[in-house]
Amino acid sequence: TAPHAAGVVSLPKALHVTRDGTLGFEFVPELRALRRSGSHSHSERLPQNSSLGARGLQLEAIVRFEPSWSEQRRPFGVRLWGDCWNCTVQVGYDPKAGELFIQRRSGIRIAVPHLLKEGEELEMHLYLDGPILEVIANGRSPSQAQVLPAARWMEMGVFGPAGVRWAHTWEIDSIH
Repeated sequence: TAPHAAGVVSLPKALHVTRDGTLGFEFVPELRALRRSGSHSHSERLPQNSSLGARGLQLEAIVRFEPSWSEQRRPFGVRLWGDCWNCTVQVGYDPKAGELFIQRRSGIRIAVPHLLKEGEELEMHLYLDGPILEVIANGRSPSQAQVLPAARWMEMGVFGPAGVRWAHTWEIDSIH
C-alpha cells in the first residue's frame, strides 16, 4: 500500500495567533531533522521557468518572491514535474483572484484565499513526501494535495514572471 494510505496525510503544524489576531500556521521545527546534508540555495533573481536544482520524491523548499511581480497580475509560483506526462503540478499565487492554488496538469485546481498586503513578499514553504504535497504561504495559508499519478522522481522549479528573491531546497528523508 502507499505510505499515506494508512490515514497519515498531513505533516505536523504549529498554530498561533498573529499580531493582527488571525490564525497563523508553520511546519513544526522538528521537521528540519528530515533534511539531508545537501541543499541548493539561490540568492539572486532566477530566470523564468528555472529549475531550483532539487530532484527526488521527498523535497522541501522555502521560496520568497519579490512583491513587485505580483503587481503584474499574472500567476507565478513553484512548479514540480516528473517522469510522467500527467504528474506536473503548479503551486502558485494568482494576484487577480487573491488566491494560493495547487493545480495539476489534468486541470484539477485547489485554491485558498490569500491576499498580499501592499509591498508584501510571497513566501512559500513546501514539502513533497511521495504523492503528498503541502504548502504554507506567508505563515497563514495552508494547502495540500495529492500528486497523482505518482512519479518515480519530481524536479522543482519556478514559473511565471521572474522575481525569486531567494530559494532554499533540500532533499529530505520520508516522514514514514
